[in-house]
Amino acid sequence: MSQLSREDILAEKEKNGLIILPFDLNRLKGASYDVSPTIIAMSTKTGMLETVYREKEYPNKYYIYVKAKDTVLAVSREYISVPLRIAGYVVSRVSKVSEGFGHVSTSIDPNWKGALLIALSNPSNKPIKVYVGGANDEIENSNSLATISFHYLNTPCSDIGNIHTGMRLDLLKKLSYSTRQGVKAGLTRLFHPKRKKYTDFFFHYCENSILDMEHWPEIVKELQGFTPKAECAYCKHFVESAKRKKQCLSDFIITEHFLLRIIHWLQKYWATIWKTIAIIFAFLVAVGLLPESWQSAIKSFFESVHLF
Repeated sequence: MSQLSREDILAEKEKNGLIILPFDLNRLKGASYDVSPTIIAMSTKTGMLETVYREKEYPNKYYIYVKAKDTVLAVSREYISVPLRIAGYVVSRVSKVSEGFGHVSTSIDPNWKGALLIALSNPSNKPIKVYVGGANDEIENSNSLATISFHYLNTPCSDIGNIHTGMRLDLLKKLSYSTRQGVKAGLTRLFHPKRKKYTDFFFHYCENSILDMEHWPEIVKELQGFTPKAECAYCKHFVESAKRKKQCLSDFIITEHFLLRIIHWLQKYWATIWKTIAIIFAFLVAVGLLPESWQSAIKSFFESVHLF
């Protein structure tokens, strides 16, 4: 088994042996191809799609936060079609690992057809910002999530059995909040109504769309979150057939504002803030600048949040 070089990938692409759609030459490396995410990214903790934010200065640049100790499964922008004589490996990019993400890898079986599901695991104690989706002219290599390398097989596969295709919707549905029971699952639904609606809409969209290579160029526009409603085939279909309220995936994107920035900053540095307050409190106690009644009350509070 030998790995495909840049020239091999281009040659296979020319004869339609290996298909990457859409294909960006800037993402093709010496012996690999960098894949990027759509706005569809599901938290394995909550079973809901992560909230997507729009940068105020750049309206077509979107991002999510991968929460601390959580893993997010992101749907790739690229539709991959692999012939029976080729297999692939998907590995984390060093740039993402250096930001704090754990290293993950997976494989692409021969005859795979569909988008990829890329895992982003955050083992740190802070949320990590990740750029997703966005318009073609504003997508940069900074939002590349993983790298694919392709390999020729010594013997082409003849009996491949069941192949999962179409962005592994089966796995996303299995992990969805709607399959979870108990108090924690109920509270998740209660406290995240917008994410719940966003998740439900995505699955409904997939159920009423054809997720094959022929339709992918139009589908990926909507999964990137920038298709205007006037051009949205999904909206047109449901307005005409069921008089459904016009709604697209892009409707669930939230434009950032000053308060959101403060909240995100506090979430990122929450532990550091509390430790700093604890140090200041300890100093004031040591020099005798706090009344004893205040000391006992504040100490009890810090103990309740496990800082002392």
